[in-house]
Amino acid sequence: GAFKRVEAQRTLAGGFRECSMPFSDMWAFLESSVFEENSYPYDGWLLHQAVGDLLTLAGIPTTPRDIQTTTVRLDYVRPTNDTPWAWKPQAGDSVAMWLKKIYEAYCPTWFMGFYPTSTVTPGGGPTTTVSTWGFQLRSPTTMSTTPTAIVWMSAEGSATATYEPTTGQKIPCFSFTEETLPAEATRITIWGYDPASKTMLRGNWSNTSLEDATVMPAVRPAGWVGYVAPYVAILPKLRTAASVAAARDAVVSQLGVEVKAAEWTSPILFNSTTGVALWKGDVVEVRFATTTLPGGNPVGGKYRILSFSLSWKRDALGRRLVNYTGERIGNVRAIADVPGFAPIEGPG
Repeated sequence: GAFKRVEAQRTLAGGFRECSMPFSDMWAFLESSVFEENSYPYDGWLLHQAVGDLLTLAGIPTTPRDIQTTTVRLDYVRPTNDTPWAWKPQAGDSVAMWLKKIYEAYCPTWFMGFYPTSTVTPGGGPTTTVSTWGFQLRSPTTMSTTPTAIVWMSAEGSATATYEPTTGQKIPCFSFTEETLPAEATRITIWGYDPASKTMLRGNWSNTSLEDATVMPAVRPAGWVGYVAPYVAILPKLRTAASVAAARDAVVSQLGVEVKAAEWTSPILFNSTTGVALWKGDVVEVRFATTTLPGGNPVGGKYRILSFSLSWKRDALGRRLVNYTGERIGNVRAIADVPGFAPIEGPG
């Protein structure tokens, strides 16, 4: 975000000074960046080029940006009087609105938004760290799976196990829970529209094995729901069969599979190299012990942060605690696999 100019300030008793100033995040800045007149169309542009151009028009610096290069193009159909441009911002539209339109149509499973970053420049004197922010649009399949922080829990019943990392300070993890969420949809339909032929385009997907209520628990497939769960989206800006199929596949990967979601509370986590707070898309490793289970599987798991919330009020030990939500990635063990596991009690 960014602070704007100080609006008011005054001197209080005891010599203290009070000032007030408005504060807004960078996405709100994009929402306030409005086209004064009709823009040129983005039909036929590569996805990353269109996103980058919209950011530039809003005055967002070209660096740092982490926008994934892709061969995906925004649909192009030669416009006529009856078929106007599909991706042409109009006067009064905001940059945020068009970024959201592109995101929802072409890459709804990607990470998009602003993130904190810093540049560390060691020199002959003190190390110089310049903190700033950047814009990211990237598929999680191209993001690192290496944890940038480790949080630790305790386990009862093992006198030989140690619960400290070999180096560094132990960061406690409170109130850890993990839940396997079933698929949100068993039948998915995406509709587009071809203005040249004036026909609707449809992309279908279904998995009836997730709907069978008679399947015994021991043989239920991953993501099993037990009933029909339909999902339908109408996206008229998708004008080719290929883009409709790609949108369908993206929705299937998001709603048609089970997700192992976790929630935990810990002190605010920082990247030890850059010094910035961990953000959406970063990976955290939760360790329950330093030992391994049969087969060499580590006791613990890696989770990609999906969201977090915090309060600036410190706890009794002076820590700012953050509530994190993450998705388990990779083949790791769950809490149920840890013999005698007992979580650390949360503060208070």
